[in-house]
Amino acid sequence: METDMPCDIPNGAPALPDRLTEKELARHWRVTPRTLQRWREASEGPHWLKIGGRILYPRSGVLAFEERHSKGGEAQ
Repeated sequence: METDMPCDIPNGAPALPDRLTEKELARHWRVTPRTLQRWREASEGPHWLKIGGRILYPRSGVLAFEERHSKGGEAQ
């Protein structure tokens, strides 16, 4: 899968920017932007910011959410 995000992690996974837009995070997790919207409305999902009318997801919040929802096996 091609990505326009830089690849600087040893296993070849793309590095996440400091803040992701709704569209970027939806693409990263392979969900629809509407899923992220529903999660926000239900106070679920990762931490987010609204700055200048734009929804942004800090990388730290995204990684923390992934860690909390990681199941089984050893973390990569």
